[in-house]
Amino acid sequence: MIKKTEDTITDTDVLEAPQKNSVDTISKSESLQAPQEGKVSDKDGKSFIPLTKEENKIFILSNDKRMGTVSLDVEEDVIDPATGKQRRMRLLRGAQSIWFDEQLPNVFPEKYVNKNILTLEFNKGICILPVRDGLKIKAAQLTNRNVANKKKYGDLAIPKDIYFYEWNPSEINKKALDDQNDIIKAMQLAATAPMAEMVAHANYLNIPFADEMGVPYTEDTLRTAYSRSAMNDADRFLKSIHSPTVKLAFMVKKAIDGGKIDLGKQPGAAYWVDGGFISALPQGRDAVDFLIEFAGTPGEANVAFQNQLRELS
Repeated sequence: MIKKTEDTITDTDVLEAPQKNSVDTISKSESLQAPQEGKVSDKDGKSFIPLTKEENKIFILSNDKRMGTVSLDVEEDVIDPATGKQRRMRLLRGAQSIWFDEQLPNVFPEKYVNKNILTLEFNKGICILPVRDGLKIKAAQLTNRNVANKKKYGDLAIPKDIYFYEWNPSEINKKALDDQNDIIKAMQLAATAPMAEMVAHANYLNIPFADEMGVPYTEDTLRTAYSRSAMNDADRFLKSIHSPTVKLAFMVKKAIDGGKIDLGKQPGAAYWVDGGFISALPQGRDAVDFLIEFAGTPGEANVAFQNQLRELS
């Protein structure tokens, strides 16, 4: 006798097609999941955080520290980037252009204009413009008050004017990286510069050669001070380290401090202590600065002076 079996199928989930194995089931079900919020997956299934779109342009006052609201009227003559010629612009409510010649008087009569001029508003020194506000952004970028505008019209001659710059994170980050690289390069040069070059350059950088008690620096102590100068002002350090003027300045000062050059024998003239004439000294010029310049200027007497300095050094 055949026994009747009881129907125990009560869950529709079991009607799904059977999987080959549990491992395949897990991997396939996971691959069908929707990407997590805030992430995007590439073709390989790797997730990454998408970059956000730029929503605002930010302008910052560069020479005004007022914490209240500063309103700037940008009705002025500027350079039209499309033509490279002078053109007057102004911000006017309702206008579809910043250009004065496109804001027709029959559309915008004087009575309307007087009440509808728009300005750039800086709150605590910052003006934030949504990217959709294209006309204000264009005016802010073209105005002569924008210090980053390389095509200004005429001179920045408005008395006591207020200026600003556009906040650019990419440029700021690049500058920070460049500055960091300059510091590394300057400190590497400071660590490896030959003693004679370091002494001349340190003198140019006004690094003292003795401590506050008058005790002369050792080579190691001077190099530490020299490296500190490279770190604190890498730009000046790098621009001057291999300059011929630096070496000439050191030789001139050394000759004067060592009593080899006489600046008091005759007013307005420099002599070697042994009596040889070097040069007349222009009235009103610092004698040391002039002799440094004189040593680096082409000419028979100049070259002779420089050669004598080298022999003394």
